[in-house]
Amino acid sequence: GESLKHNKEKIRTALAARSNRLAARDDSGPPQNPPLENLAHSMTGVDRAHSELNLRGQDIKIGIVDTGVDYDHPAFGACFKTPDCRIQYGSDLVGNDYDGDTNPVTIPNPYPYDACMGHGTHVTGIIAGDDGVYQGVAPKATLGIYKIFGCAGEGSVGEDAVMLGMQAAANDGMDVINVSAGEPGQWASSPAAMLANALTLKGVTVIAANGNFGLENLYADSDPSVGDAAFSVTSHNPTYYWANTFNVTAAGQTTRLLRSNDYAFPWPAFVYEGTPLRRVADSAGKYTGCSGYAAGALDGVIVLADLADECSSDDQVDIAATAGAVGIVFGLPTQTLPRYTMLRAPHTIAIGVVALNDGNLLLDLVKANPQGVVITSDSELR
Repeated sequence: GESLKHNKEKIRTALAARSNRLAARDDSGPPQNPPLENLAHSMTGVDRAHSELNLRGQDIKIGIVDTGVDYDHPAFGACFKTPDCRIQYGSDLVGNDYDGDTNPVTIPNPYPYDACMGHGTHVTGIIAGDDGVYQGVAPKATLGIYKIFGCAGEGSVGEDAVMLGMQAAANDGMDVINVSAGEPGQWASSPAAMLANALTLKGVTVIAANGNFGLENLYADSDPSVGDAAFSVTSHNPTYYWANTFNVTAAGQTTRLLRSNDYAFPWPAFVYEGTPLRRVADSAGKYTGCSGYAAGALDGVIVLADLADECSSDDQVDIAATAGAVGIVFGLPTQTLPRYTMLRAPHTIAIGVVALNDGNLLLDLVKANPQGVVITSDSELR
């Protein structure tokens, strides 16, 4: 019918977009860098499982219920369901127009490509990535990718879609099902948690994220991780991790600060040499930019902006670029840097995100030296 015709047209459009991405992509292979020590593996014992037991996921099927995966990435073999490819199962169960709150209509297609969010690619990299520089927990596992998020709205997902992904993975014979999604404030009697229990009774290991809300204390648990038989995994900050940095110089003093990482995002790297950092009000007198800047107000500078409620962070970036900015820095309201960002749209300028204390330091420096703060930055991990 009409919906099938519409779906086929969407698939053709997605395939054409994928061809364009591949044409522009550097396929010279993994980066020629020395392998980075995987600091998290030493905290979790994965390094010993690799070195002492030679356990790397051989003969195991892992289903990943998430936002899909960038299966063109060399860390996953740059392949999808071809002979000898590690990704042999899965599909897009909802379509890119799906949103659990605003458009809970599913238009499935065969290709679980992570087109907009990056979260599923991030999770799959932890589980099974291997590009010659970084190696995940189970790089020899066979993978199934079950996409349950769209690109519309705020990226929400309904519990029915979570369960759809879990059931699809079970139907494909996955030994392990990973669900890095869920809604906080749930009970063990929730439908997704009950499904996790049922799958476990059938011999499937269900690994479920218990969210990033540890500071919320009681009742912050997510489903399906609250299932009695699910492996509930909470977020934990490693003692050490690799990060990008930048130098900020003011009044003859230079300070090195941590920032969000450059990799995997659809905008330029945060690389500068003595570029001015400025704090500029928009037409409403705010420092978000949502109401627009005067023409040329940000020519050639990196703008230090506040996170906004009245427009999206993606809009803030585009508005700054239109006013001439060459980059933008956001200070977070928390002291922990994200390992990935929820900004999803492609942008023409670089984006830096800093933690609360460093954002306050930048603000103090710019207030004390309105025309005298510069940033120097590269893409090296330290």
